[in-house]
Amino acid sequence: DPAETGFILDRTYDICVRVGLHCAPSAHKTTGTYPKGTIRISFGYFNSFDDIDFLVTSIKEIIKTWTFDEIDFLIAFLKEILKTWKNVWPFLNQSMKYLK
Repeated sequence: DPAETGFILDRTYDICVRVGLHCAPSAHKTTGTYPKGTIRISFGYFNSFDDIDFLVTSIKEIIKTWTFDEIDFLIAFLKEILKTWKNVWPFLNQSMKYLK
């Protein structure tokens, strides 16, 4: 559940994310994430590769509590997103190593 995962990221790891439909319910219907939505992670100028590594480590710890179906869906969804955006931001190229 995106809301629960966002809460855990905030309370346990002090990572602020946005959860929900992000003003795009039709897009979520297309991707199969409606009605719960997704978790949006935004990076800024002051974020470092260490921040990304900490985020990935935190998500891995949360995923350990998930079922296999939830994990398979997440990996497939992230791979599709990263294929689309990997050339847009250099940090996404760095994060690809976690999904190979």
